[in-house]
Parts: sequence; C-alpha cells; structure tokens
Amino acid sequence: MLHYLKGQKGEEKAAEYLREQGYTVLDRNFISPGGEIDIIAKRDDLVVFVEVKSWEVFTAEDLQYAVNGKKRSRIRKSAEYYLLQHKELGSCRARFDLIYLSRRMGELEHWENAF
Repeated sequence: MLHYLKGQKGEEKAAEYLREQGYTVLDRNFISPGGEIDIIAKRDDLVVFVEVKSWEVFTAEDLQYAVNGKKRSRIRKSAEYYLLQHKELGSCRARFDLIYLSRRMGELEHWENAF
C-alpha cells in the first residue's frame, strides 16, 4: 500500500508540473485492455502519454528496465485505444514522455520523446 501511495503522490506532482508547463491533463490512470497510462495531457495539437516513475535512487539502467520494450508496447497500445475512443484528438500529434521523481519527490526530470 505504501508503494501505491508513493506512486499516487508522484503522479500528482507530475500532473501539477505538466499544468505549470501549459498542458491540460486529460486523464490519469487510464486503463485499457492492453495496460495503463499514468497521465494523458494535451498542449496545442500535441497529446502526450506520460509514464511516471517515483524512486528514491535510480540509474539509467533501472529506468531502461522499468520502461522496457514490453512496457513501452503496452503504453503504445493503450494510447491507440485512447485515441480511438477520443476521435476529437485524431488530428493531434502524439508523444510518449517519462517523468521521473527522486529524492523523496524533491527532484523532477521530464524526458520528452522518451520512447
């Protein structure tokens, strides 16, 4: 349960950050038959599907492991499912980002076009 709450806190901080950057958060914890997307946000004609990771300590290898090919594939399939359900976004470009929070949520890194 503690891990879940930490993840929720990280996702809330990530959503706040995106709003500060001019994004509108369209959805959080979107679940499709293929998987889950932590945050879906929009700015202008760009829809961003965001994976959020909240860890105390990490290395680049840890993130590669956590967001491996299987995870990226599930996120992409979920994004396709989301876009099929939201035809009004059909003319938008799509991007897949990673937001990483560390040091007890004090540091935030936003990696655009992460995969």
